Order: sequence, then structure tokens, then C-alpha cells
Amino acid sequence: MMEISESKSMRGKMFSIRFTNKRHVYFLRKCVFPINYTLKQVENYLHNSLNIVKEILEILDATNVLIMDGFKRSNESTDNTLIDAYWIDAEQYIIELNYTNKVDYIILIANIDTELDAVEKFVKSEYPNSQFTIEHYDEAWIVKS
Repeated sequence: MMEISESKSMRGKMFSIRFTNKRHVYFLRKCVFPINYTLKQVENYLHNSLNIVKEILEILDATNVLIMDGFKRSNESTDNTLIDAYWIDAEQYIIELNYTNKVDYIILIANIDTELDAVEKFVKSEYPNSQFTIEHYDEAWIVKS
């Protein structure tokens, strides 16, 4: 289980990517990178980490996200597979923030092992003046640093 000792966050960018294998089966993944990565850096990282050629990779869109800090320091060992060497499994949450006169939505990225209570505590600390709802949305991969 993951414990969050401090309320820290960072901004990132989540890319929707599509690629195929040798059998022409399509895969769709959400991949999260630091906000300062250029498109060229993203493409290079994807090619190296997934061992695919540029012709079978499509970057479909990009979305700014809020990343819960702390999960990169997970104590659990990982398999020595190619994917685990480059990526950490994560969860996406849609956060609806209700203010007096408006509603905002953000995508929060958290460790796959993070309990919902920890996510709620994190959102409260980041947005103390807002009522909010949290809904689990999907899985994602985040760049290992």
C-alpha cells in the first residue's frame, strides 16, 4: 500500500497514443510525461520504451493533468520486463471541483496502489475551498524518472 506523507503535486501532460503490433492489432494507451517534455522527446521515449517504429505510432491528443507526488518512490520491486523498466502503472481520476459560481474538472494521476482515502485527502489539501467529487476513470502509464 502507498502512503502519502506530504501533499505535493506536479503538473504533467497525458498523451493518448495508438500503436500496432506485428499482427496489426491496435493498442490505445494513456501515457503521462513531465509537462516540459517536447513532442520529439515524447516520441523518442515511446519508440525506445515500446520498441516500436515511428510508422506504427500515432499521438492522438494531449491533456494537462495533475500528478500526485509520492508514487514514484514506491518500495515495491518491479519485474525486469521492458515495460516495467520505462513505465509505472497509474490510475486516472476525474475530479469535479464545485465552487460558488463555477465547476471545474481536472484529471488526477495517482499510483495504481493508492487508496481512495489518500486521493480524497490529497484533493482536499490541493483545493481546500472547493467541494469535490472523485470518479475513477481509467488506467495510465507514467514515465519512470
